[in-house]
Amino acid sequence: VRARFGRIDGVVHAAGVPGGGSVALREDADARAVFAPKITGMRNLLAALRPDEARVLLVCSSLATLVPTYGQADYAAANAYLAAAAEAAAQDGTRHVLAVDWDMWREL
Repeated sequence: VRARFGRIDGVVHAAGVPGGGSVALREDADARAVFAPKITGMRNLLAALRPDEARVLLVCSSLATLVPTYGQADYAAANAYLAAAAEAAAQDGTRHVLAVDWDMWREL
């Protein structure tokens, strides 16, 4: 990306897949599939950014972290991680980091 476009000034992390179903009926692999885009994606993103890059980082989280919904435990946990990671990433003051807890999106 840097080779083609140069310096990275801002990033939006909006990766994710929905969870679904009772925790008791799901396999570990199901939860890992929900965690990976959000948790691993955030870790990789923060590791890849240079300290002088991405002065703005917008993280798309979910209201699922605040409003319990049946079948969304893994999704809520992944988004809770994003909120905590965003807060931690903002602590050093090198970039503005905001996690937005979005409601459900619909096609426009």
